[in-house]
Amino acid sequence: IDERTGETYLPPYIMIEREGIRIAVLGMITPGIPHWLPRILWSNLQFQDMLTCAKKWVPYIQEKEKPDLLVGLFHSGYNGGMIFPDYRENATEQIAREVPGFDLICFGHDHNPRISRSVNSNGDSVVCMGTQDAGSKHDCYVPVCIDVINCVLYCRYCIDIGPVYMVCD
Repeated sequence: IDERTGETYLPPYIMIEREGIRIAVLGMITPGIPHWLPRILWSNLQFQDMLTCAKKWVPYIQEKEKPDLLVGLFHSGYNGGMIFPDYRENATEQIAREVPGFDLICFGHDHNPRISRSVNSNGDSVVCMGTQDAGSKHDCYVPVCIDVINCVLYCRYCIDIGPVYMVCD
């Protein structure tokens, strides 16, 4: 958040349309930045709890944009890390489970490669894919195929989690 205006510093999401499929990409960053970086690098910025932000933006995006697919793009780890009363450093798992609406969350921060499936509070599956280090063999470049006819998300390398059935209208 821009402390001078109270508005988001960057657009919180973008819409992409490919072959008639409307894809929303919601970006979020860990609010732990002030713990690691000098203020001069983030002056006039305020970092908010990712779970709170997701609970605000996901319904907004769904109502306003009506996407066929909602992707989270997070600078956050899967879980663990620093946990404070008002936020978690690594909130991906918590958001995947507690905020219905995501189909896929791509994340990176904790340097632990991971591809897993979570189930959200509505009982829907969410694929969570995390990378290790930039430039490593574990970069998060994973082909994802979406079968919109049958509402299935396939991940070529997600053998252990199998296909994910999405909620389609």
